[in-house]
Amino acid sequence: MKVPLLKQSDGRRSASFTMMVIAFIVVTLWLAVSIVEEAWGLQIREFSGAEAMSYFTPIATLYFSRRWADSKAAVSGSTHSTPPPSPEE
Repeated sequence: MKVPLLKQSDGRRSASFTMMVIAFIVVTLWLAVSIVEEAWGLQIREFSGAEAMSYFTPIATLYFSRRWADSKAAVSGSTHSTPPPSPEE
């Protein structure tokens, strides 16, 4: 089964970008829903910036460090999608 992944600005599908978008939506939804104490019979936890950032920060760090590594690889002329040249060449 193919997992649907979001595309980055360069057009490549990215698991880390997809995870970051989902994490952002979860934190934003928690912030928006925590305005009320109870909704549809469910007790909503109070929003905690520290807890939200302890969830979001590692995922955002993963995404941005991957983007940084990709940009450094592009500058040096190598890419992740092409294998290195064989010794015969």
